[in-house]
Amino acid sequence: MVYVLFLVLLVLIFAGYILKRTIIKSETFWHRINNLLYYILLPILFIGEISKSNLENIAYGNLIIIVLLALSIMTLLLFGIKKMFRIEGAKFTSVFQGVIRYNSYILIGVYTVIMPQNGILLFSILSIFLLIFTNTLSVMVLELYCSKNKPSLLSFILGNFKNPLILSILIGLLFRLFHIEFPEKVNQELIPLAKVTIVLSLLIIGAGLRIEDLRKNKLLLIGTSFLKLILLPIIAIILLQFFDVDKTIKTAIIIFCTSPCAFNSYILSKQMNGDAELMASIILVVTFASIITMPIFITLAL
Repeated sequence: MVYVLFLVLLVLIFAGYILKRTIIKSETFWHRINNLLYYILLPILFIGEISKSNLENIAYGNLIIIVLLALSIMTLLLFGIKKMFRIEGAKFTSVFQGVIRYNSYILIGVYTVIMPQNGILLFSILSIFLLIFTNTLSVMVLELYCSKNKPSLLSFILGNFKNPLILSILIGLLFRLFHIEFPEKVNQELIPLAKVTIVLSLLIIGAGLRIEDLRKNKLLLIGTSFLKLILLPIIAIILLQFFDVDKTIKTAIIIFCTSPCAFNSYILSKQMNGDAELMASIILVVTFASIITMPIFITLAL
């Protein structure tokens, strides 16, 4: 079932690639779809997801701590790698998102297959913290390296507060903290909206994909895949030696650290003047490679 999920996602990416070069060649069309996702659909989903997350459940504190530690260590390593190899700013933002961000749709799918009894609970606990952590970091890195204005502390703050994804996270938090619940009718409507958003995101990625970029950025693609799918889970495995966790939590951490990067990384990169073409290539390669690496690390964890 997990492999079927990956296959469907890859087919949709390639469908976007074909559509852009055959039936729908208009750049304006794809630009408007991108804006629809960035300013409306994704923020609505973020608000809905965070507002119903379980903030009170602290029984899985080690799960959150280990994942955040692994991502923090990887963030520091990424900045060191950028300096060492002198990676150009816009390209670095794509590598950064490719390693730090996670694909929530694949993650929840794998969790429910591998851990049917508590997979949804584990995902909801993780998502509330990681959605804030990974998206805020990504926006800040894009603001730092791709902003047309001179970077400053004020520009970081303003950039975050003007970003619709960060704003939606803050609104979702306010909804949750003040126990404001969406009416059941609205919650029911968010499910088909999520499916539409996933499909459109995948088509957009495919439309932005350029095969020549796969060859041109070969080293960056290999490096990003290694950092995301091999080094990050190894860091998590090392951290696990210092914590007393059961097999369920261990498996949840390994699955997270081997999941591919978020599809909406391309949308964020496109909107904030990052290297969107490289981001599309990274999403494709990392998603494809994770089909191989994820089962290996899950087997080791079990």
